[in-house]
Amino acid sequence: MMRSGWNELRRTGQLLDICFQVQGQEIQAHRGMLAAMVPHFKTAFEGSFRESIVMTEDTELPVYPLPEDEAASAFAVQCVVDYVYTGKLTRPTFSDNDEATAALDDLLDLMELSNLWDMPELTNQAVRAIIELGLIQFDNCDDVLARAEASQIELLIEICRKTKKQNQWI
Repeated sequence: MMRSGWNELRRTGQLLDICFQVQGQEIQAHRGMLAAMVPHFKTAFEGSFRESIVMTEDTELPVYPLPEDEAASAFAVQCVVDYVYTGKLTRPTFSDNDEATAALDDLLDLMELSNLWDMPELTNQAVRAIIELGLIQFDNCDDVLARAEASQIELLIEICRKTKKQNQWI
């Protein structure tokens, strides 16, 4: 019930007090909700990270600084915020190989960002989505493996290694 109330406030644009600017998009949220649901944000809003939150000319809200790597994609940040408010991951949909590749990249970004922000439930959901949607293929296995190793996601590492081993003859 509490989440739905906060989500309604977010959907109607009420009492928002922080935003993320990423890939030309502005994703708005409530600091209190983020801090209550994600220890990373509680620490950030209370501690030394507080000084790195900035005001910019192009937004009325303070901007939360994002990691400088590719994991902080608009898809990943939006999924994190949506998950905080709903407890659910909306999986990407695709109808061809190009869209499947984009879906995999999006889910890997989410896996990395949620892992960085210490959100193990969301990290696990992103990994499960990658597996259940059948997005790991021989031709992308090396990239997926490298990203899984960097984030120390053992299940994904194991699946990539099995995929490579089963397809050695190709």
